[in-house]
Order: sequence, then structure tokens, then C-alpha cells
Amino acid sequence: SEALTRLLGAPPPSLAFPYAKYDASTLIAARQVGFSSAVRLSGGVNEPGTDPLQLNRISLCGHRVWEHLERLK
Repeated sequence: SEALTRLLGAPPPSLAFPYAKYDASTLIAARQVGFSSAVRLSGGVNEPGTDPLQLNRISLCGHRVWEHLERLK
């Protein structure tokens, strides 16, 4: 995170867990270094109360874009 802060000029607020590999200690470390949100590999819609460090991501590629947008209605 320090190297990214130097490179970007500001701390990065978000994290994407590589290959969806994380556990309780990873979440604690992410909070400690200041990440306010993170996405995991799981797809789906996030509900109120979802842990901001365990957000589902919606893949918007190809024909699936419309499928996901329809589910948000």
C-alpha cells in the first residue's frame, strides 16, 4: 500500500483480492492498512450490510451486461 501511495500520490481506497484468495487475517490486514473496500471474485448483487471489504463484483463483459442490468431492476 505504501508503494502504491507513493506512485499514485494518494492511498488507494480499494483492493481486489487476487484469485479471490483471502481469509480473516487478510481482512484484518486490509483494514489496518486503510483499505475502505475490496472486491472478491464472487459475482452477485451486494445487499445493505454487506461488509465493504467483501463486496461481490459484477462482471460487465460481453452479452452478460444486459443479464446483470436486468437483475438490478
